[in-house]
Amino acid sequence: MYTQHIEKWISECERLQLTIRAKDALEAIAKFQGTRVESQTEQRPKFTQESFINALAEFIVATDQVYSYIFYSIFILLIMLTYSLSVLWRLRNLEAFSFY
Repeated sequence: MYTQHIEKWISECERLQLTIRAKDALEAIAKFQGTRVESQTEQRPKFTQESFINALAEFIVATDQVYSYIFYSIFILLIMLTYSLSVLWRLRNLEAFSFY
C-alpha cells in the first residue's frame, strides 16, 4: 500500500494508531514527507539474567503456558484411563466365555 497509495495509507495507520516498523515503509514515508528516517521501534534492553527471567515469566503468564501444559497432561491421562478401562472390560467379557 505504501508504494502506490502512501497518503491514504499513512492517514489510515494514524487513524488506527498503528506503529509503522518496516524499514522500507519508513523510508518511503520519510521520502514522501521530505523528512529523515527515524526509528519508531523501542530499543532492546541490555541482556542480563534478571531481564531474561522477567521476560520468561512474562511469556509464561501472557501465553498461559502452564495452564496449557496441565490441560494437555490431564487430557492424555484421561485417554490412557479410558483405554485401560476398555481393555479390562474386554478381558472380563472374554473370561465369561472361557472354558475352565
